[in-house]
Amino acid sequence: MGYYTDYTLTVENADDKLEELTEMLTKEYGFEAWGEQFWRNAKWYEHDNDMLELSREYPEVLFDLYGDGEDSDDMWHSYYKNGKMQHCPAEITFPPFDEAKLE
Repeated sequence: MGYYTDYTLTVENADDKLEELTEMLTKEYGFEAWGEQFWRNAKWYEHDNDMLELSREYPEVLFDLYGDGEDSDDMWHSYYKNGKMQHCPAEITFPPFDEAKLE
């Protein structure tokens, strides 16, 4: 069955490489393109490896991959640049009870 995630990919500093990236991301990775943003819903277990490789091929481009998985708390951003990455999982918090806010 597998685990599906909605992926939104934003590219920054692509400049003259945007057309080339758009063609690659739509044909090879199955993304739909909207300017500098791309979207797909998929079981893409190797997204980190693929994005690290892509970032090495385009070292000046910042790739921001947002994931929203099937589980309600599975949301994150991963940033890729020049073969390196930073993973940022969502931090879900709830404000404390405040009786003064009761209506």
